[in-house]
Amino acid sequence: MRQKLDRGAPFRPEIAALEKLGTDAQRLAPLKGLAEKGAPGAQTLAQSFRQVASATAQAGQGEAPDNFLDRLTRNAASLVRVRPVGEATGEDPGALVSRIETALERGDVRSAVATWDQLPGSAKGPSREWADRARLRAEADASVRQILDEAIERLGRTQ
Repeated sequence: MRQKLDRGAPFRPEIAALEKLGTDAQRLAPLKGLAEKGAPGAQTLAQSFRQVASATAQAGQGEAPDNFLDRLTRNAASLVRVRPVGEATGEDPGALVSRIETALERGDVRSAVATWDQLPGSAKGPSREWADRARLRAEADASVRQILDEAIERLGRTQ
């Protein structure tokens, strides 16, 4: 099931098998909604975030004073987007977006979602749909990890 989850493949038979084995329904709940079509993979989430990253960073910048230099800067920014690459420091939207991208490159969806949660409300709009999908994936990963840990623990007790 872990491999199917990572590939984004459906895993309905695995859910049925886990139910028959008596797996806690609470552990299976985050997985059931994704079992039919599969969950978005980390790479898919990274690609979809790239499409909204600039808009997310820019939306969090707020309104700048309206003088000639500010208008010129905004117009130039609409032609070229410059954001830091790699693990950025700071709590401004640009730095947070950069950290989300870095977490996704590592395949760490949970950290990407946690960083997205730190964005100011104004910055979340362009990427809210992405965050909903990423949150479902992070919850599915956590459920699978818990199920595997419990299964290993049970196997250890039987010997």
